[in-house]
Order: sequence, then structure tokens, then C-alpha cells
Amino acid sequence: MNSIRISVASKNTDRSREYKGKTYAEQSAAIYNGGDFPKPFKVNVEAGHEYEPGDYTIDPRSFVVDEFGNLKVKGLRLLPLGGSSAAAKR
Repeated sequence: MNSIRISVASKNTDRSREYKGKTYAEQSAAIYNGGDFPKPFKVNVEAGHEYEPGDYTIDPRSFVVDEFGNLKVKGLRLLPLGGSSAAAKR
């Protein structure tokens, strides 16, 4: 079985903002979804909890089923793939 592969190249973040007394920012990542090139996207992270550079997959706890029975991603969390990156955050 193939895992969803997400790559994080840097701990750098953009667009920090305050929410409920905590600071959050956007960290760049890319998802390999079967196309010719990975698709870039942003991961919201709490300041000081940025993901280390490396390869990750989506934590199954990130998926929820809404009131209509649709699958959604809520509170995206990443897990290291194959031990290639530091311990999972959160």
C-alpha cells in the first residue's frame, strides 16, 4: 500500500497571526499525488512547532466525517514517513 507523500523543505514560515493567545503561521509543503510534479500547499503550524524538513504522510486523525457523511481534512497533522524526518509534531 502506498502512503500519501508530503515533502517539507524548510522550517521557514510566512503570514504569522494570533489566534486565542497563540501565534500561528503557514509552512510550505508539497504533496505527491500522482502527477508529474508535486503540488505546493500551506500547512498551518503553531509558532515553535514547525515541521522539520523531510518526508511525511497525513496522520489519519486529520480526517473527519461531517454531518452529511463527507470525508474532510480538519486540523492537518503530519507524521514522518520512514523515519526520514524528526519526530512528529503535536
